[in-house]
Amino acid sequence: MDLKQLTSGLIFDPLPEFPFEQRASSSCALIDTFQLAVANILRYVPQKHYKSLAKEFMTELLTYGHIYAVPLKDVPGKLTALLVLISCSFVTAFQMIPNYSTKQLYGKYFITLINAGRKYLGVNDLSGKVFVPSGLGGMSGAQAKAARICGCIGVIAEVRYLIMWLDVYSDNLDEIIQLINQYRQSKESLSIGYLENIVELWERLADEETDSVDDKSFKYPSYMQDIMGDIFSMGFGPFCWICTSGDANDLKITDNLACEAIDMVAEKSVPSSVCEQYRDNQRWICEADKHQLVVGSQARILYSDQAGRIAISLKFNEAVRCGKLKSGVVINRDHYDVSGTNSPFRETSNIVEGSAYWLSKPEMLSWDVSNGVARRSWSGNRKAQETIKNFMDDDPELLVTLPNQIDISELDIL
Repeated sequence: MDLKQLTSGLIFDPLPEFPFEQRASSSCALIDTFQLAVANILRYVPQKHYKSLAKEFMTELLTYGHIYAVPLKDVPGKLTALLVLISCSFVTAFQMIPNYSTKQLYGKYFITLINAGRKYLGVNDLSGKVFVPSGLGGMSGAQAKAARICGCIGVIAEVRYLIMWLDVYSDNLDEIIQLINQYRQSKESLSIGYLENIVELWERLADEETDSVDDKSFKYPSYMQDIMGDIFSMGFGPFCWICTSGDANDLKITDNLACEAIDMVAEKSVPSSVCEQYRDNQRWICEADKHQLVVGSQARILYSDQAGRIAISLKFNEAVRCGKLKSGVVINRDHYDVSGTNSPFRETSNIVEGSAYWLSKPEMLSWDVSNGVARRSWSGNRKAQETIKNFMDDDPELLVTLPNQIDISELDIL
């Protein structure tokens, strides 16, 4: 099949003959991923061809370890090496993120924690709840701040008390348990640093909770697979700005402007899950200053979607134009974004098909978000599919091809 036919729309009528000639083999997939591999390919195929093509794709996969669909020699163009790189999931180091704990991620754990409470406890208010992560490393300060802003009690293996990452600290387990019980009863928020091995604290808490159930299982999804993947799929990711004046008062002004912008976009007709995110992020930005989260430049990171980023940027533009701000504001986005860096252990760990490894070149406000949401909609995420449809309704010039829906149980016969 000549892929020049792609532009004609005559791809499936008639179907090309199944190619029986041998092709180069590649490493075979794991048995439990065969159906997923076939289902991923079928997203591009009209449903009337599922039955016949599913068998052909499975035959290719079992025989050659890869679903080719067409020989490489039939692909028009000169950059076929790049096509092989992308289709076979070969990636170079600069496209991936090997470092899983950096200072750039400070200030983002609030969103993870508040949504964990919503998902597992069914509550929006974490007052009286206890949050005990492992702590340690560069990110543990962010965990303490997240607990405070969420209104719960955070106990973290952390030492940075003097720079106000912690409210109190202790190396005494009895004192830690006493503080936990005291603040659970009062439903006040507190961040506690434990200056010993966090495992000892876990064991002590297990003794305190004698009626808890432990099935002894260890494997659990990462926070990205379990929580943040859906946040990204709704179009929310880290929107950044820096006040070039270096003035802390300018940063406070931008915080207030961001709050006003969020109010504007939240008043529009949006799904309840999206409205929850607007209010979560408004809570974050309203409390950020008093928790002294600035490290270095007068900068802020706020999770926001496409509509929010545009509204906030317009507010900043007007404030600079009228002299409300002393100098300009640099707007940016983090690599850990809706369409950010590919990393199967983090940013794209909840994308269970090949685009988890794809190159993407996100630029500017709209493309940053819609590019990533479109990719996530193709991975089968329902929230992403709903979000990208809303994007297209809002912007007639945005046209995204949506995947055909696959019921993977129908592939059991293979």
